[in-house]
Amino acid sequence: MMGKGTKNSLLKTFPKKLQKLVKQIVWQENYNEEYLLVSMLSAAASAAGNSARICIKGEWTTCASLYMILVGNPGQGKTPPLDFAYAPIRKRDEDLRQQYLATIEKKSSNKKNSSPSTVLSLSRTIVSDFTPEALLLAHDANPRGIAIYVDEIMGMFNSVNQYCKGQLIEQLLTAYSGNPLDVMRVSMERPIHIGHPCINIAGTTQTARIKELFYKGFQQNGLLDRFLLSYPVDTTISLWNRKGGRKKEVSVMRQWEDIMEKILQLPFPPKEPCSQILHFSAAARKEYFDWHDNGVRILSESNIPEREQGRMMKAHLHVARIALCIQILKWACGEGKLDAIDVESVRSAIRISNYFDDCYQRISVYVKHQSVSPHLKMFIKKLNKQFCTSEAVSHGEDMGMGRRNVMYTLSKLQRLGFITQVQHGKYEKICDLDGS
Repeated sequence: MMGKGTKNSLLKTFPKKLQKLVKQIVWQENYNEEYLLVSMLSAAASAAGNSARICIKGEWTTCASLYMILVGNPGQGKTPPLDFAYAPIRKRDEDLRQQYLATIEKKSSNKKNSSPSTVLSLSRTIVSDFTPEALLLAHDANPRGIAIYVDEIMGMFNSVNQYCKGQLIEQLLTAYSGNPLDVMRVSMERPIHIGHPCINIAGTTQTARIKELFYKGFQQNGLLDRFLLSYPVDTTISLWNRKGGRKKEVSVMRQWEDIMEKILQLPFPPKEPCSQILHFSAAARKEYFDWHDNGVRILSESNIPEREQGRMMKAHLHVARIALCIQILKWACGEGKLDAIDVESVRSAIRISNYFDDCYQRISVYVKHQSVSPHLKMFIKKLNKQFCTSEAVSHGEDMGMGRRNVMYTLSKLQRLGFITQVQHGKYEKICDLDGS
């Protein structure tokens, strides 16, 4: 956990040039600093795509694929920093679209004198409105990688019908794991095979809607464990800065564009799985392995709920991918090389992972509280840290609950993660109403 001073701690994990730029942007645009930092991290991952991969160990490599959601109340300013961070990629996509249209027009004008040729496809990074099949077509056209960018991301999951939703979720789970994506339909001219998928997700959602991710099957199928949630502690909406100017606005955007352009220019040969594989330096490898092994020991020695274990087991992938992004950003800022993952990038990635874990825990507590009635909250408060069935039944009787109702309530509290059964008839309170 980052604890107090989370915002400043998160800022210090990024390259110094970017720290200075972020401070300028936050002062000038009134963006939430945490939202801006994680948006930049997501945009850098999307820009890099498959151009660089990190070797975790042996033959195991992964691209910088991050599934990220900015969570907050209406009017908290989630979308503007995300738009700012992704603006250079949108600009690149528009340039590619104009080139595509010009090529189509040229081919059309020369149609009478030209021989049949292959069908052109539009290569772009950002995909917002799509079907599961269209998503793979977009990735097939751009093997470097694509980014799903949706402002209200829960709308994406809820807008598709049940059949397509299952197909989309399966694609996202497969892509996150780095396994090949294949699709073959009668309507398709040729089957699609994406050997090295690299899909990033960037979106926002309101705090009141985040519970849909927890209770609509996304936790059970493991999709929720793949998402990094940004949920700032400081939700203050700052007053608009009156001292900015157009020249300063152009300056900060140009600085960010320069950084992103370097990443977008990283070579990617389409016929190769990637152009560069970065290995850990000796110190970085020790840092990463020590951190991983310590987490495994905690997992095996502690009484951690099963629903939390799945997320903890994904942390090593999150950290590796974030370390790759930080190394790429350091290189793009002129503060590091792109020949290996250094120990500072690993340490930064671990701290950033802790930040996302802290956000997830606070969101989890919020969701749990929203799912219980005032009557049930009162029952939870009456329970001791450790208690037995008879004590719970006694508290329930004081509140007018029968034994059967109490047993059902205990089962529900286990599902919600408030309590765990340590042995027959013995329980332990995991999470109280204050999140402790």
